[in-house]
Amino acid sequence: PRVRNGSIGGNSYLNPGIRPTFGRSGFVDDFSGRNGLAQTARAFADYRRYGLTGSGIPVLVTPEDVGRYNRQVLTNSAKSFARAAGKAGKYTLKTTGFIWTLPNTAIGFGLVEANKKLAPELRARGIDVADPEFIGFDSENWVLGYRNTLFPLGFGEGWITFGHVVLANHPWKDGFGDPWYQHELVHVFQYDLFGPTFLPLYLSNYLINLPIYGRRAYENILFEIWARHVSGR
Repeated sequence: PRVRNGSIGGNSYLNPGIRPTFGRSGFVDDFSGRNGLAQTARAFADYRRYGLTGSGIPVLVTPEDVGRYNRQVLTNSAKSFARAAGKAGKYTLKTTGFIWTLPNTAIGFGLVEANKKLAPELRARGIDVADPEFIGFDSENWVLGYRNTLFPLGFGEGWITFGHVVLANHPWKDGFGDPWYQHELVHVFQYDLFGPTFLPLYLSNYLINLPIYGRRAYENILFEIWARHVSGR
């Protein structure tokens, strides 16, 4: 049914365009619909002001309506608080990890500068290479990306991550949308988790794997298995 305007104390609080469901009081059971919650709040304010009865004042709300309204407000407040707390907790963890792995990020920046000096030297020797190029900042994950960085990757097509700096020795045409970048993001998380201990753990795992797996030592590093499992790459 289409709701007609009603008023208590001269306040119109129901919009003809709203189609709420009705309780036995004749008022809304839920607070869906445009402006429904605000209009309900005004009606309850009138209810508290005038009471359930009064000369010429229609009774449109009951104590049960007030209870439902208060429970809805408390539920919405709890949900809002939980969302805010979740965002604050996530931000705190991200900031802590970012600071914890700053030494590794510094290594990444150092390699970028080394590659900037290396490219002209290689061209002087007749090797056609492009200069390293900053491709952008991934604001969601706080990662800086650089392409055409030959050292320490060499030629070919590879990726390497140091802290929050991701290096690629190829044009990296798809930017942060590249599926392989998701693999590197797992390494970023690992850096945040282990901080300065990540590289020693990674290298130790590789050395342990050499006599066991030989040429497959790299792909059997636990951190690489982890990254492939999460990213699918």
